Amino acid sequence: MTIKKFITLVPNLLQPTVLITIENILSFKHYLQSLGKKPYSAPIYVLGNQKSGTSAIAGLLAKQFGLSLASDLKNTNRKFSLYIKLKNGEISFEEFISNNKFEFSHKLIKESNLTIFYKGLFHHFPKSNFIFIIRDPRDNIRSILDRFNIPGNIQKLNPSHKKSIVYSWKLIFDMHCLGQEEENFIENLSARWNYIADIYLKNRDRMILVRYEDFVKDKIGLIDYLGQALELNQVHKINNIINHNFQPPGKNRNISWNNFFGRENLLKIERKCRDHMENFDYNTSIK
Repeated sequence: MTIKKFITLVPNLLQPTVLITIENILSFKHYLQSLGKKPYSAPIYVLGNQKSGTSAIAGLLAKQFGLSLASDLKNTNRKFSLYIKLKNGEISFEEFISNNKFEFSHKLIKESNLTIFYKGLFHHFPKSNFIFIIRDPRDNIRSILDRFNIPGNIQKLNPSHKKSIVYSWKLIFDMHCLGQEEENFIENLSARWNYIADIYLKNRDRMILVRYEDFVKDKIGLIDYLGQALELNQVHKINNIINHNFQPPGKNRNISWNNFFGRENLLKIERKCRDHMENFDYNTSIK
């Protein structure tokens, strides 16, 4: 059960107090986990946009090759202002790493929020390897909206939608932190997809690209390929967990793009993402 779901079971008057208590307990747990930890000098980073398949690929990779996995910087994701401070230069990369010593001590680190800080990661961990996951923007954006039960065919988020977007997820819907103008939320998510894709295109020589669609077609083959590319030795077989859901599947994943987004919003995505879609062999559906 997530914190968000648990809080809904608590009487309204007690919710703020209970939430603060839970967050303090989790912060203290993270403090204890960080004691004596030092950053691993040559980790493998799994980067890409949120809901692009990073959790599944990182989870299977860790299992098959016996790698210690940090799946998300959970403490920082709750206190997501650290990302904003790092982006704005209010804290150094060294301070950011120090705040996340536990996670940075792992051999495999999966955190989509770190994608926009690729340059800093490469500078501080020059021996590291980077896997970049890309997913068709229409499926990617639909999956993000499904995460918060937000319809794809509306033009504006209502107060209940905004309230449902918690912690570092708020940054996904707000382009101000990336130095871009605020637009319609569909255009925001499209602009973010472009921004993330551009990071790969500018650094492709240092990254291993994985299209999520290729992973779905041959999961074991893709994980084997990554193992070979990274010169890893197999420790376990993953046949029995290959279809495990590392994240809750989107309830609208089998609904067509046009039915989910409507023509107007689908056009916004395709027009905004068209150029980068072509770079990854994604075709537009509306002419």
